[in-house]
Amino acid sequence: NTTNTVTDFNGDKITLPKDISSIVCFSPEAALVVRSAGAAKLITAIDEETTNVSSVKNVITIDDLAAAEADIIFINDTYDVEGVLDGSTPYVVVPSTMTIHDVETLVTIVETAISSERDSMNTQIEQQISIASGGTSEFPTKYRAFIDLGDFNTVGGGNYLSEILNICGCENVFADKEGKFQITEDQLKEANPDFIFTMSTKAVYRNLRDLDCVKEDRVFTIFQNEPYKLNYASNFIEEVISTIYGKVMEYRAGTQS
Repeated sequence: NTTNTVTDFNGDKITLPKDISSIVCFSPEAALVVRSAGAAKLITAIDEETTNVSSVKNVITIDDLAAAEADIIFINDTYDVEGVLDGSTPYVVVPSTMTIHDVETLVTIVETAISSERDSMNTQIEQQISIASGGTSEFPTKYRAFIDLGDFNTVGGGNYLSEILNICGCENVFADKEGKFQITEDQLKEANPDFIFTMSTKAVYRNLRDLDCVKEDRVFTIFQNEPYKLNYASNFIEEVISTIYGKVMEYRAGTQS
């Protein structure tokens, strides 16, 4: 058999070559999943938004996409592919706001596409969800938390990172908003979270010492992207859940003693 078949987010079947040698990612989440599956070396081109999570030097635009030689393209639904992709290259449209279920669907697509022989990352994700949700199920109230994707970019409710916060006994301080967006230092001060979980560096918070969570060292790094590590292979969802859950439980144990 020289082909693989994957099922996309709409339930449609997509036929791919059996041996994938080139993946184009116009989706940071897709690039992260490909990296986590140990196939980062297959990524041959990315868009500007994906540069935060990939060290691939070939950064292209939507106008270049049709000419990109790829076995499969992952592209965010914020792009209009009508008239750009003619169907000759298989592509998967990835939701720009993803739930944990969406991430698990993406994991299945990627693992099938690259013919992964590892145990599915989804098994690890579900195990970590079970541990965290069980450990925090009797919290009387949730802690308030801020997720920093870097440069004070964050996510609103409905995103898998917001779901992870809830699973780990927290609530997203910007859950009333939607999508991905950037906040100001003043907005963060007003939100006054109990925790800050950042994918960047803690050093950017040195000037925010009037925040209790900064003064009391409740700023934690989760899954540093480290884009220079092209072949960095770690289940990023499992890692984020494990880190946040561990820090929350450590703090709670200290306050309860």
